Amino acid sequence: MNNNTGGLRFNKPEWNFRYFLFLFIIIICISCENTLHIHAPGEATPIVYGLLSPDKPFQQVRIGRSYQSGRSQMNQQDLTDSTVWNLPIEVYMEEWTDGYPSKIIYFNPFTGVKKDTGFFPTENLRVYQANYQVKLETKYYLYVYFPDTERIASGWTIVPGRPDIEDPKEVPGRKMTILPDRSYTLRWKPAKNGNLYQGEFSVYIRQELQEGWTTQMIKVPTKLFIEMNPMNLVSNSLNGRRFYDSFIDQLETDPDVTRRIFSVDYRFYTGGTELAFYVMGQSGDSESFASIQEYSNINNGVGVFSSILIDVVPNLEFSNITLDTLAHHELTKHLGFVDHKGE
Repeated sequence: MNNNTGGLRFNKPEWNFRYFLFLFIIIICISCENTLHIHAPGEATPIVYGLLSPDKPFQQVRIGRSYQSGRSQMNQQDLTDSTVWNLPIEVYMEEWTDGYPSKIIYFNPFTGVKKDTGFFPTENLRVYQANYQVKLETKYYLYVYFPDTERIASGWTIVPGRPDIEDPKEVPGRKMTILPDRSYTLRWKPAKNGNLYQGEFSVYIRQELQEGWTTQMIKVPTKLFIEMNPMNLVSNSLNGRRFYDSFIDQLETDPDVTRRIFSVDYRFYTGGTELAFYVMGQSGDSESFASIQEYSNINNGVGVFSSILIDVVPNLEFSNITLDTLAHHELTKHLGFVDHKGE
């Protein structure tokens, strides 16, 4: 090569040939374009959110679109969401058995659900539903095909098994004692492929007035628990003061009302691995699903495809000490609860 000139010049003919051959190969590679593109700057990004539930006879997937925040040119206009729904999209799911797809489940457009705001702009949110009950401990692949851009967004999840709830448990004669100055212990054996857990007490109350009576239900959630390495037995706790504060926050003070607790249920939620990773990575500072970059298991898009199931422990009872505390403690005596004697 001669370095005295301002450009490239090869002294040997064979180098000229190799140089043009190399350019020819690059041109051929550039001209051959894959039909399923990776989204480019300024183009619409698929947003997919779906939680499979073995407790329901149907499954739903929420789908939206947003443009990317980065732009290749300063004067390039962002594509608005209203311009990208040109053709119907196709949504389907594969159920896998013994390492192979054994069934295909198709989703259809569904308009019977309120288009909540949350992560999606309501005017562009699409909901798709499949009338199918998924199976425990089974792998599912989700595919969303956009014909107008020839792109496929996809993801997969494994539905967890059932956890074994030890406390609280429906056992004849066992009653729960929860006091403001101590915590109540919750225990369970983790589910296979389950990594996210949260409990919630539903307390059903009879409200008596002179003209009759009504019922009201309050919810007392427990702390969210994430365990990526499941143990034989997991313990969590319900803060006693938080338990009583839930009654204060959700019930109005009325000197003419008398309240009695007539039923208590415990709902226990188990989330899949992907949902656990998403919760761990979520900043909580943004209402836009597309802006959350901490975790996504959607290929060629953003979002979460995971699973969640619910176990219910019914017919729980509070101990006499708990009922008396609700009725007479300084925190809650203004709410009008009767004690275990009905006084």
